[in-house]
Amino acid sequence: MASLSLQEAAQQAGASKVDIWRAIQKGALAAQRMDDGGLAIDPAELFRVFERQPPNEPPRGENATAPPQTLGRAEPAASPETAATNDIAVAFAALGIELKSLLEQAASAPAGDQPSERNDENCLSEQHDAVADKADHLRAEAATGLEKAIALIAGTETRIAPLTDATVGETLPKTPWWRRFVG
Repeated sequence: MASLSLQEAAQQAGASKVDIWRAIQKGALAAQRMDDGGLAIDPAELFRVFERQPPNEPPRGENATAPPQTLGRAEPAASPETAATNDIAVAFAALGIELKSLLEQAASAPAGDQPSERNDENCLSEQHDAVADKADHLRAEAATGLEKAIALIAGTETRIAPLTDATVGETLPKTPWWRRFVG
């Protein structure tokens, strides 16, 4: 399927290039950056966000505020029935394009990505079992970590005890602070 440039997308959607660009920046419209720096917009994606405009109508975007008379064109005289028929035809065309792209995506998806036919109860039961197993594993790790911490503290007490017994009652000789630097 051919992709559209920013200018072509603006013309077909009946919007300004700024409106298309803002939709891309907001993340509402997906576009790909081309090697030459331009944008490639999928028509199905474009018509998902914007309505298709017939080429004889002026743009209906945020920046298209000038009435058709100021642009030197007369408003197209279309009957309401014709406009409604055109709108329906455009909507069907856009839906057809979107359906075709979704079918292509489904056909190209690997078999492992297809949803399995398990019911919700089995899925919830498996999730419950997985959470219970993880909780048991975390409890075992916490108990092991606690035992290691207790052993470390007990080992530290036995190493500190002789130092405190020898220094209880002894006073260190008072030397001036500058003696530490002079030798």
